[in-house]
Amino acid sequence: MDDALEHDRGLTPTRRRFLHGAGLGGLAACALPLVLRSQPTFAQEAGDAAITAFLESIELAIVETYGKVDAALLTPELAAEMARFTDHHREHAAALAEAAGDEATGEPNRELLDDLDEPLARAEDEAAVLDLAFSLETSAAATYLFALGALEARGALELAASVLPVESAHAIVLGTALELPATELVPSFENQDAAFKPEAFPID
Repeated sequence: MDDALEHDRGLTPTRRRFLHGAGLGGLAACALPLVLRSQPTFAQEAGDAAITAFLESIELAIVETYGKVDAALLTPELAAEMARFTDHHREHAAALAEAAGDEATGEPNRELLDDLDEPLARAEDEAAVLDLAFSLETSAAATYLFALGALEARGALELAASVLPVESAHAIVLGTALELPATELVPSFENQDAAFKPEAFPID
C-alpha cells in the first residue's frame, strides 16, 4: 500500500506503522524515565478512566483477533502459547475494566479490528500468524509505554507497569519462533513509535 492510498484512507502514522508490521519488542522498563518527562494532550483532556478504558478495548481486540486465528496453522506448542497469551489479554482487560469503572465499555476496539481484517485474512500459514501476533504484541507493549506517560494515579500506573513487561515477553516468545535477531527482540530502549493511540483508535 503506498502513502497516497493510505492518506486517502485517513490512516495515521501509527496505523501505517502497525499495518507494515513495524515496532520493536523487548523489555521496556528501562525507558520509563524518558516517557514520564511529558504528558500527552490526550491525557490532559481525558483522565485515567478514559485511558484505562481505551487500554481495555485494545486488549479485547487482541483477544478477538487471536480467537479468529486457525490454531491448526500452528504447531501444538505454539497453539498452546497463543491460547495462554489470549488468557493473559483477557485478564488484562478485566483488570483495566475495573480500573476504568463507568468508562469501561466491555467491547473490543472496533477501529483496530477493522484495521486487522486485511492482515488477518493474509495470515494463512504459521509464519504469517506469528508475524501478525508479534506486531500486535510489540504495539501493545509500546501502548503501555505511552500509557505510563499519560496516567496519573498510582494504581493506574502500577497496573500499566505490571502489564507492559508481559506484553514484551509475549513478543519475545513470538519473535524467537520467527527467528528474529536479538537486536530486534531486545532493543536498547523501547519507544512509542508502534503504540496504538486513542486519537487513531477512538472508542467513542
